[in-house]
Amino acid sequence: MVTGDMARALNLPQPAGILVQRIGEGSISSRLGINQGTLRASIQGFDIVLGGDVILSVNNIDITAASADFSRSGHKRRKLRKDLQQHRRLKARRQPDRNGLP
Repeated sequence: MVTGDMARALNLPQPAGILVQRIGEGSISSRLGINQGTLRASIQGFDIVLGGDVILSVNNIDITAASADFSRSGHKRRKLRKDLQQHRRLKARRQPDRNGLP
């Protein structure tokens, strides 16, 4: 995720974006034609790989600094994961048994 000064240094047309540095071989990203970086660089003390794609939006929703804050927060990701697991458990309890038994 690049924001602020880094986004300006990379001349992004908006305040934030996702800099694609690596793509797994055979991954969905690879099959979609998303390109990984090829040139190692250090910009403002950050080691990054340049030359790849920069994702500016997903499903026509712009990447923003707010989404950057969310993606950097391991606590928020863990809480979201925990909430999702709890939701799945509750949903499974509400489902009737396939044989019609309680």
